[in-house]
Amino acid sequence: MLILNGKLLDPGSNEDHFLNRSFKYGDGIFETIRIYQGRVLFIDDHLNRLTEGMKVLQFEFLENEFQKELKEKIEHLKVLNGISNHGRIRIQVYRTGPGAYTPIELSPSYLIEGYSLKTDYFNSDTTVSLTPYQDISLQHNILSPYKTSNALPYVLAGHYADQNGFDDAVLFSDGQVCETAGSNIFIVHNQKIFTPPLSSGCVDGIMRRKIFILANQLKLTCTEKKLKGKDLSQADEIFLTNSLRGITPVHRWKDLLYDTKKYAITSFLKKCFAQFISQNQW
Repeated sequence: MLILNGKLLDPGSNEDHFLNRSFKYGDGIFETIRIYQGRVLFIDDHLNRLTEGMKVLQFEFLENEFQKELKEKIEHLKVLNGISNHGRIRIQVYRTGPGAYTPIELSPSYLIEGYSLKTDYFNSDTTVSLTPYQDISLQHNILSPYKTSNALPYVLAGHYADQNGFDDAVLFSDGQVCETAGSNIFIVHNQKIFTPPLSSGCVDGIMRRKIFILANQLKLTCTEKKLKGKDLSQADEIFLTNSLRGITPVHRWKDLLYDTKKYAITSFLKKCFAQFISQNQW
């Protein structure tokens, strides 16, 4: 017998099913995918990153068959949940079976969530404020490019931002800017776009990759560069990227305020990205 929130629970019950290795040990990995105008955006990019991470975590699975199954289940879930326009899909993969730290089985189980979004964030005028969060330093390792279930630094950073009246928090790695609690970060300085390198420990974001492609198509300079907090303070523009919201301008960094209406590069990128997506050019 188990006790869950004061209630006796029989092993094997519906509630017990969710007491899995991802819950107990963070033994899992996830992907968040955007549905835009009924289309599952960048599905191959997301599933490739997911299965790359599963290999790093040493799951045993057949990659092509697993990706095919996930695609079929996502489309089925879209219909079941009535996601016809904008929506969000989250895939959680965790290791099957019991065991303590050392797993007994290496095969994957998965949970897919999906719901509609009321807002088209890609064309939104929303801007955000940022504060530094330095209680926990991120580190570059074989797991850092992926979204693993070990997300406490991001949880605590997000909580810190909320408690201090900011929208998001910047995390650091050995004193270098890494990413925010929910996004990759870019700055614009002298008409050039910079973002921290993957060696900083930031997630290898799908939207981050798309910014490099988009900038190249638009003949804009976009490069990786180690950044410090002072680089954010001296930036002409700051913006964030993630799969859910696309490109989001930053109007405040600590006590510094930025006039996002004068963000020429960010506005251009945001406009072109929304146009390319709407016209199904990507």
